[in-house]
Amino acid sequence: MQVKLRRFYVRRTRNCGGGGILLVVADSVIWQGMLLLYVWPLMALIVGGVLGQVVAGELGAMMGAFSGLFFSLLSVRWRTQREHDNYLPIVIKKLI
Repeated sequence: MQVKLRRFYVRRTRNCGGGGILLVVADSVIWQGMLLLYVWPLMALIVGGVLGQVVAGELGAMMGAFSGLFFSLLSVRWRTQREHDNYLPIVIKKLI
């Protein structure tokens, strides 16, 4: 399987010297990051709300949704701290 890479040019906006850098990010990193940061908390919010509704009605739905979102955000934080290097872009070269 071939890994598809995306190139990004980042230009400096302040007059600190230098032109910018060229970054490369794998498509899989973009998709994994999107799933981890957006889809997982949303799914946990919905599932927590539904389970709370089944168990304790409207108040349970609110508490379940909040709990699902809270614990999913904690798991996102834990995973990104543990796998920090997997989500970093690769600097190809410094452009002057």
